[in-house]
Parts: sequence; C-alpha cells; structure tokens
Amino acid sequence: MSLPTVAPLVFKACAGMPGMQCSTMTVPLDYADPSGTTIAIAVARLPAMTAHPSGSIIVNPGGPGESGIDYIEEVASRFAALRASYDIVSFDPRGTGRSEPARCLAPADLDAYFALDPINMSPANQQTIAALSQRFAAGCLARNGRRLLFLGTQYVARDLEELRRALGGAKLTYLGLSYGTYLGEVYASLYPGNIRAMVLDGVVNPTLPLLTESEQQATAFEGDLEDFETGCAKGCGFPSTPASTITQVLAKSAGDPLRVNGRPLTRGEALTGILTYLYEPAEDRDLESALANALTEAANGNGSLLLGFADDYVGRQRNGTYSPAAEANIAIACGDNTVPAALSTYVSEAQRMNEIDPVFGADVVLGLLVCAYWPYHPIRTPFPTVDTAPLLLVGATGDPATPYAWAQGALPFFPGSVLLTRRGDGHVSFGKSDCADSYEAAYLTHLSLPPPGTVCPTD
Repeated sequence: MSLPTVAPLVFKACAGMPGMQCSTMTVPLDYADPSGTTIAIAVARLPAMTAHPSGSIIVNPGGPGESGIDYIEEVASRFAALRASYDIVSFDPRGTGRSEPARCLAPADLDAYFALDPINMSPANQQTIAALSQRFAAGCLARNGRRLLFLGTQYVARDLEELRRALGGAKLTYLGLSYGTYLGEVYASLYPGNIRAMVLDGVVNPTLPLLTESEQQATAFEGDLEDFETGCAKGCGFPSTPASTITQVLAKSAGDPLRVNGRPLTRGEALTGILTYLYEPAEDRDLESALANALTEAANGNGSLLLGFADDYVGRQRNGTYSPAAEANIAIACGDNTVPAALSTYVSEAQRMNEIDPVFGADVVLGLLVCAYWPYHPIRTPFPTVDTAPLLLVGATGDPATPYAWAQGALPFFPGSVLLTRRGDGHVSFGKSDCADSYEAAYLTHLSLPPPGTVCPTD
C-alpha cells in the first residue's frame, strides 16, 4: 500500500535550545493502515555552517530509547566538521522523548524495579523479581494498549524513511551509534536502494538472539572490570585490592545498604553504577581514577557517586521522576525480540552466568524477564544479506556494550563494506578518536572509505 506524499518539514527555533531548529513529522502508527491512527515524531537539526548545505546527515544515538534531539544538542561540538557542509538532523523515535513516550510505571515502582538484587538467588527473591517484571509489562500494556505493537525497530526504520522523504528525498546519509546501528541495519534491509552513506559505530550483530546478546555483553563488561582491577592492582587509592573493595561494597549494599539522601544503595543499583563507569570511560578520560574514587567512597560509607551514576543510567531525575528512556528501552527491546517464556529458564541461566561472570552475569539475564511477560510476541525473521551502498562499520576492541566481535559478525551481511577498528575501551568511537572521527567524516561527506584493515588509536 503506497503512502501519501510527505509534507516538507518546517523548522523553527527550538524553545530553550539555542542554535537548534525543531519540527514535527506526522506518520502512521501502523504502516499497514496509513489512513488510520497517526503518531507525532519530534525532529530537530543543527543547521550547517553554510548558506547552501550539501544535504542532511541523520543521527541516531542508540538506546534503544534515547532522545536523538537531546543527543545532538548535548554534543553539538562533535559535529563541527560535518556541519561545514551538512545539516545535522535527529529525532526522538516513536515512544521516546518528545514523540509520545511509552510510560509504564509510576516513579516509586520504577525505583523498586531498578533496586532489585539480581545476584540473590533465593526463591523468595526470584519471585520478587518475577512479580515486579510482570508489573512492568502489565503497566506498559495498561498505559499504552495496542500502541505497544508499533514501537519496534521495523516501525522506526519506516519513520526514518519518511524523514528522508520529508527532508527532500535525497538518498539517506546516516550516522548510527550503538542500537542506532541496528536501526540502520534494519533500514538497509528494507530500503537498500535509498542509501547514500551509512556509518554504523558500535555495531550490533543483527543475527543474535536477545538472550545471547545480553550474555555476551555481560562477559565483555566483566572483562572490562577485570582489566580495571589489574590496572589498579597497585594503586588507585585502594586500601587493599580493587577486587576486595568491590566485594565489600556489593556485600554491604546487599546486607545493610548505605543511605543516600534517605534512599538505599542496593546491590542492584551498585552494579548499575559500576557498569555505568565502564560504559563511558572516555567521558571521564580517567576510568581508573573515577571508578576507584566511587568504590572507595562507598567502602567508606558514602554511596552517592555510585547511586548517582546508576540514576544517570536509568534516567532518574533529582526530583524522583524518570525520563522516558528506560521504559522505552524495555518496550522497544521486548517489541523487537522473542525470548524464553519460562521463569525457570531465566533462573537457571542466571545461575549459570553467575558462575561465568559473577558481577554482571545474572543481572543481564534477569533484566530480560519483563519480555517474557510481554503481551505481544514478535516474530523475528532471519536477517538477510543486503545489496546496498558500501557501509562503514566501526568497532572498538574494548567496547563492552557492543563487543568488537559483533562488528565482525555483521560485516558479511553488507558486501563491499569496510570495518574500521579503534583500539581501546569505551562504547562507540565517535568523539573518542580523532582518527576515527576523520574517517567517519570523510565517508559521510565525500564517500571516501578507509582501506580495509585500518586501525585507529583512542585519544
């Protein structure tokens, strides 16, 4: 069924965001029913630094569930080279940010959910995790109804195509980061002839089942933590060893949690706080010092740094409310993936992963339990080999969130594409390596791909 002609976007100055221009795009909720219910998609751009831009580069920062508009505002300086000739455009995907966000639970219930202890394998705690996971899924259905059917990546990819058309119809020039690479991969499989240039940075392997993907992430994060412990074995201000301090902090948060402004730092939140430091070490420029300080402070009775990073990760604001990102993240992941249904499967997998990755293993498994109770069960078809323009894939050897092997696994599905390697830690490479940034910019602006096998350092 053909879609109606797309109205060109009209951009106006964004309220409260100097230098940004905003617009709204209306798209069908269900593309199989284009004349039915619609949904409003918030769009924004950083205008090019020239009166006659060569076109638009559309950016998605990942998540899933992150606001693309907030992202391009927060890191506008990173786009300086690209803005010399291109507008930088992003959007809040359906169900996220300003685009009719999918809310599921009241803040107090979200507090309880994110405070869960995944390492405690007692039957009573397993039932608590199951009950709160059921409540999460039921809350999503109660607050969103059949809209939940239409939040998955296949629909966002169609929205991306509508955005391309609304920007004038030129072939797509796209920068996808983290989950944004999966969005790019799905778009490429649907519209292979509509791509001019696509950078996939922090690549998701589109063939992995969600449980496998999550377990591989846990192993990568565990490896990062072990590297931290090795790097700080004889320093970083620890009174004994990093590993013993981590064990002490996790045991304390499980048995007698520290209080931070009246809130307990639970073991689940301590794990999230540690993971967040590993997730974005390049933002601190000194992971060892930053994480060591947070752990030492917690060991000495001050859990504010760890809890603050945990709050940042799940989008908890200082007033106790939440941004839409965490709920959207779960809604989109559950809408995209088929997962095991039985609680016993999650319990046995969590116990198995506890043996392999004792810090993060159970956490990633039990975090998927919401999807087991999801009211809709998607059918994920095998990902095809895609005949499209050559893409630039970028993977970092020490990226724990999108391990380097994922980029290697995705590359064969896009014949003629190139994998650029960054040596170093941290999630995605854009903004972490001048070398990688220059190759990404050269490709996006001039279609100049790096030679296969190119390796960049981390700044």
